[in-house]
Amino acid sequence: MQRLGIELRNLRERVGATLDEIAGEFGWSAAKLSRIEQARSAVTAGDLERLLEHYRVAGEHRDRLRELGDSGSRRNWWDAYDRRTVSAALATYIDFESEAVEIRAYRLSLVHGLLQTPRYMRAVMEGSAEHLTPGEIERRIEVRRRRQERLTASPALQLRVVCEEGVLRRSIGGPDVMNEQLRHLVAQSALPNVRLQVIPFDAPLLPGGAVSFNLLRFPDTLLPELLYVEIPGGSIFRNDERSVYEYATSFEGVGRAALSSDESREFISALIAEM
Repeated sequence: MQRLGIELRNLRERVGATLDEIAGEFGWSAAKLSRIEQARSAVTAGDLERLLEHYRVAGEHRDRLRELGDSGSRRNWWDAYDRRTVSAALATYIDFESEAVEIRAYRLSLVHGLLQTPRYMRAVMEGSAEHLTPGEIERRIEVRRRRQERLTASPALQLRVVCEEGVLRRSIGGPDVMNEQLRHLVAQSALPNVRLQVIPFDAPLLPGGAVSFNLLRFPDTLLPELLYVEIPGGSIFRNDERSVYEYATSFEGVGRAALSSDESREFISALIAEM
């Protein structure tokens, strides 16, 4: 439903119309249309058809938006979890992640969630300021492992991660946990759909590496790419052209500063040998 809301907002902005203008033509309140675009209210099949007709959406694009409308009324696997396990913000992200065909990610402090081992996850969660119960930790690990299935599904999610050397050297959970985690990274980075690059400490400093972020790419429609930025105390989503362009440019910059995939595997293997 999140993707559909963004799509409808993009369509409205594409024709240069305001919330008040579209709502007025349909006899709706601007608040109703705003709730639909923010995915705070479901859109009925009839209302969706009226919007698509008004925006002159046709062909495969129209069919795809209808599918998104239909999926909004179905329960997803993550809906079965309580909000302590899958927060509203995380549910929104997983919704997007489940539709993405490619994720490009930069990691400043922790291993990317899709590449974490269960023991590493547990150590991170146990050290969280949220004071999670053992049951909450196990359920969150279960959710993350379900998300990781995208890497071996068919078709598989394409994942490219650039991380700082400090991510690999930070002792999360102790030597045994880190040894297992590093070995897992070597194995996962050998998958044809996973590319992992490490930025060594002696690499030149480049702008754009101040926060961890994900860039999610989708297969079609007016939402080709979405930016997800992790900030202290929360996260933000952006899909405007400027924000996506700036972070995509930053990602390519840190990618150039990083070791190649093969060099990164050798680098991680050397770290394992040191342990």
